[in-house]
This record gives sequence, structure tokens and C-alpha cells, in this order.
Amino acid sequence: MKSIKISKFSVIISIALVLLLAGVFATLMIYTNTLAKNIKENLAITLVLKEGSGYAQMISIEEQIKNEKIVKKVNFISAEKAAQQLKQELGEDFISVIGYNPLLPMAEVFIYSDYASVTNINLLVKKLQTNPLIKEIKAQDNLLNGLEKMNTKISIAFITLIVLLLIIVFSLIYQSIRLSIYSQRFTIKTLQLVGSTSKYIRKPFLINSSINGFLGGLASVVLLIALIFIARENISGIKSLDNFYDWAILLISMIITGMVISLISTLFVVRKFLKYDLDQLYSK
Repeated sequence: MKSIKISKFSVIISIALVLLLAGVFATLMIYTNTLAKNIKENLAITLVLKEGSGYAQMISIEEQIKNEKIVKKVNFISAEKAAQQLKQELGEDFISVIGYNPLLPMAEVFIYSDYASVTNINLLVKKLQTNPLIKEIKAQDNLLNGLEKMNTKISIAFITLIVLLLIIVFSLIYQSIRLSIYSQRFTIKTLQLVGSTSKYIRKPFLINSSINGFLGGLASVVLLIALIFIARENISGIKSLDNFYDWAILLISMIITGMVISLISTLFVVRKFLKYDLDQLYSK
């Protein structure tokens, strides 16, 4: 009985530790995607308006832009406001030096992150280029393109690592469960000989396995939450990347994954022992 308890404990520990490692990589991927999303939503398409454009012209441009589903918001900056901002940055009144305000009114167009792609931005730019009130359009498509490529590479790397870890999880759990059930192989065979069905024999093992998987998954979730809170308290700026919705999905997935892998491993092991004859049970 003691060896069974030790094996059961080793199954739970195996599930918890490897799922924790997979959860850490998944959390890093969530942080990376959230950071990329924040950067995308802060990238602006700058519209330089023609000289003399005022409130009426801005309203006209806003009417054209607001119907585009990819546009999150539009900020208009008058020539006077642009001059004031530049004055604050330079620390001196450049208008008094040159005698006039050379700056033109502008509009900053921000895109929803879900639509922030080079293709969508180029399509929007082509539409805006037909507006006679707009003198110049500056789109940060090169930066966005680089960001998309980098984010894709990072996501592929993390997903590959997570898949490899899940394969390792399955292997470790399978071996741990095999050792746990090994000591009960004669009990399984005895139940077979007295006429018990395979379903009846598997049922207690599967129930026990689902409990082990749940406990292992729950333990990994608790440890991951602790690591996340430690990181949030000690790494500057990381709180701005909080994504509680994705975290909730991840934590629930970790528990479900632990239970599913544990159940599948147990099913394979029990089926294997059910197929053995008495001579094989003694030799294995």
C-alpha cells in the first residue's frame, strides 16, 4: 500500500511540474502577444492636412474614417496645438524666432490590434489618398511588418516548446501510472478470471486517474499563479500586460490537460495488463 501511495504521489508531482513548465511558456506567449497588441494599437497613421484646414475639414475627414471598421479612434491636432507641443519638446518658442508657424494640422488614426496588418493599413491609406484635404500620409507599415514577423516567430517557438513538453508529460505520466498499476496487475487478472468485465475493471483506475490528473493540474495552476504574482511585483511595467481572460483559459486548460493525459495514460496501461496472460504478468 505504501508503494502505491508513493507511485500515486509521483504521478501527481510529474503532472504538476511538467504542466507548470508548459504553463510558464504559455504565460510568456500571452505576455508577448499582449505586448504586440499594445504596440499595434499605439501605432498611428499620421495624416498631414493641407494648410488652412480647420474644424470643418477635420469633421469631413472624420466622417470618411469613422465608417472604417478597422479604425479605433482619430485624434486631430491643429497647427497651433502642434506648435505648442513642439515648443514644450524644444524648450523654446521657435515661432518667435522664425516669425510664423510652419506646422500643418494633422490627424492620428489608430487601428484596432485585431485589424492591424500591413494589408489592412495599405488599403486604408489608398482610400485616404483620394481625399483632397490630405496633403501627406505617414504609415508605419515597415515597423508593423517587422513586429508581425517577430511575433509569429516567437509564437511558433513557444508553441513548439509547449507541444514537446506535453509529449514529455504524457511519457512521464504513462511511466508513473504504469508503475502505480503494476503492483495491482494480479488483482486485475483475478477480476478477469471471476468474470468481471473490462469496463468494470477499468472504472476505479480511471476515476483514481482523473483525481490524480485534477490534483496535479490544480497544483501546477497554484504554482503558476504564485510565479505570476511574484513577477508582477518584481518586474517593472509587467502589470500593464495583464490579460486575465487569456490567463483564465490557460489555467482551466492546464487542469483539463492534466486530467485528460492522466486518463488516456491509465486507459492504455490497464488495457495492456488486461491483454496479458498469467505467464506475462510474472515476467513483466
